Parts: sequence; structure tokens; C-alpha cells
Amino acid sequence: MTAANALKRMIGFVVTSKPDEAKRFYGDVLGFRLLADDAFALAFDAHGTMLRVTKAKAHTPAQGTVLGWEVGDIHAAIRELVARGVRFEQFGLPFLKQDEHG
Repeated sequence: MTAANALKRMIGFVVTSKPDEAKRFYGDVLGFRLLADDAFALAFDAHGTMLRVTKAKAHTPAQGTVLGWEVGDIHAAIRELVARGVRFEQFGLPFLKQDEHG
């Protein structure tokens, strides 16, 4: 058996010290279906991919992208997410050109 044959499905992992906020964001804002909420993690069905949000007492957020999605129309996706309450960040990095939407 090769490694490629053994690997069946990717599961995403992120960490939070604010599980109630994460539950609202991933469930209500992004629309992922909550599969489980236990002492260790929240588990969501992220449109066919499992996303586990590990609960931690303390957490320092990553300084880069940890999750991303392919979309057909980036401007339509931005409008929809902004309407759901998502705030896009602007980064003042000279090599990263951003429009007004971030």
C-alpha cells in the first residue's frame, strides 16, 4: 500500500481559545454544519471536508493563512461574506497589493 492509497480524506485543524465565537463564525457566518461539540473540539462539515476546531485555554493566532477556499467569483464571495458579517483585513505589506476589499 502506498501513502497515497492510505490517505483517504483531508481534515482541517485550527485552534481557538474562544469556542463560542468560533462556533458562531464557522456555523452561523460560514454556514458549516456542526457535527460535534465536546470538551476537546468543535467539528464541522465544511461542505464535504471535516474541520476540527481544537479548544485551547490559550492560543496565539498564526501569522499567516491557515485555511482558504477556491471560489468562482472573488468579488461575489466578498460581497456575500461581508453581508454575513465577515471583516476583511488589510495588510500593509509592500509586496502584497490589495484592493479596497482586502
